[in-house]
Amino acid sequence: MGGGGPNALPICNELLTEGCATITQLALGGEHSCALASDGYVRCWGSNIEGQLGDPSLQGLSNHPPRVVPTLSQVEQIAAGEQHVCALIAKKVWCWGGNASGELGSANPSSSAQPLEVVLPPVASIASGFGTTCAVLDSGGVMCWGRLLNGQPWDGMDNSPTPTLVQGLSGMTVGKISLGNTVGCAQAQDGSEVRCWGNNSAGTLGDGTTMSRASAASVSSALFTPSVALGLGTRACAIGGSPLKLQCWGNVGSSNYAQPTELSYFPATGYNDVVAGWGHICLRDDQSAVSCFSYGYFGELGILGGNGEWIAPPVHVVGGVSQLATGWQHLCALLDSGAVQCWGRNVRGQVDPADSNEEVRNPASVVF
Repeated sequence: MGGGGPNALPICNELLTEGCATITQLALGGEHSCALASDGYVRCWGSNIEGQLGDPSLQGLSNHPPRVVPTLSQVEQIAAGEQHVCALIAKKVWCWGGNASGELGSANPSSSAQPLEVVLPPVASIASGFGTTCAVLDSGGVMCWGRLLNGQPWDGMDNSPTPTLVQGLSGMTVGKISLGNTVGCAQAQDGSEVRCWGNNSAGTLGDGTTMSRASAASVSSALFTPSVALGLGTRACAIGGSPLKLQCWGNVGSSNYAQPTELSYFPATGYNDVVAGWGHICLRDDQSAVSCFSYGYFGELGILGGNGEWIAPPVHVVGGVSQLATGWQHLCALLDSGAVQCWGRNVRGQVDPADSNEEVRNPASVVF
């Protein structure tokens, strides 16, 4: 592997367990993918058109194999947007890549392969979306910057590089932020509530209306709680209740649901994680298997479906998965073995840099 931080370790495989690191978290963007390892370094691969791979010395634009972001260490969490990546280190946030919407927190609209520190109060966790970044503060508030989530007027601007507090979250202890294309949602730490803000033309805020909101509003009381997982793309899905059940809202198939709705083509229970991208929705079940449904255009649904047609019920993609992550049109799974497999759109090598095909339907192993 070319490039790397001074103390970065090789990534372990099933035969090598000493003197190496293991992958601990995945974060996927539009045409790039990143993985955080136990040595505290970030590895990214795929597109580098906007400097998403975080290495100022890197030449070439696409199909890069995993490379260590050389200037950052002791990273605790990563989040990837359409053309940028952010990392949380000791309560501080560093971002790199595209900055057309101010998603790096810099007033200079130019992209930066060099990670830039975002000026923020102490941060507990981060999330990234299409061109937006958000941080959950230690103080309990949420600040966002970058691309406008429709309905959220930042002093009349479409974009803002200045972190701004999200309104409507008072009285709620936020545990996690999720970001979709034009919607943001905050989950309560105890799973008792989800509040969303942004564009609501298709009912994606789940509050029973189609009115866009600048201030976060509670998802309908029809939401199963406690909520344990939330997936946001161009629609929203949540897993919650006891036993755990799946609900979706927004545009799903040929229907718009303005509040959480159980889908008739699913088993009543059995899922514990959900992610959503441009057209696809994928689930990890209680047997650690991943299956996908909805719309697939570039192999996002795996080998059995996805030429733009509606696919339901979910089709099995891969088993033995401990963590699932999605980008806009591709997905990656961290397996119980420690390996990483990816599938979907591969136009910039974000799935498999060694494969020249635009789509990869059979999950491909990432070579670190």
